[in-house]
Amino acid sequence: MVLYNRKKRRVYFAEQAELHSRTLAEAQIAEREGRASELQLAFLASEREKEGIRAEAERAEREREMEGGWGKRAKKWLVGGLKSEDVGAVEGGLVAREEGVEDEGGSKVGILRQVEEMQREETGFTRLTNTKEGGMPDRIGEEAARDLGERKRSWTSWVTGR
Repeated sequence: MVLYNRKKRRVYFAEQAELHSRTLAEAQIAEREGRASELQLAFLASEREKEGIRAEAERAEREREMEGGWGKRAKKWLVGGLKSEDVGAVEGGLVAREEGVEDEGGSKVGILRQVEEMQREETGFTRLTNTKEGGMPDRIGEEAARDLGERKRSWTSWVTGR
């Protein structure tokens, strides 16, 4: 029964859309020929008003999409007064440009390329001396894991205080 009702509803709406488009076409032809009745003129006026409202809604939707959500608006509010260079620094951390300095051959090398070359040139000795065995969070995590392994308590121990 539900499928039958859905089918009937689709057929009804298709018929109504066809009737509406046919009536609109007849009213437009009558208006062009100068023989439109009061009812047809009112129908055309209401259609033009609906089209204007629809166009306004679409324009507002496009503007809203261009503007973004609340996150973009908040970001715009926070960094709106900054220069474009500063905004790039805020968005990406550092601004990586391909302008760079010239190398021995006279060609320009970007900052990213320079950093990659410096990392390649770095020897194993300097790499080993610059690394640490772990920071404070690593040590805290290891201690917690070690403590957890040593004492096994029930989940109710914190309630009873034992």
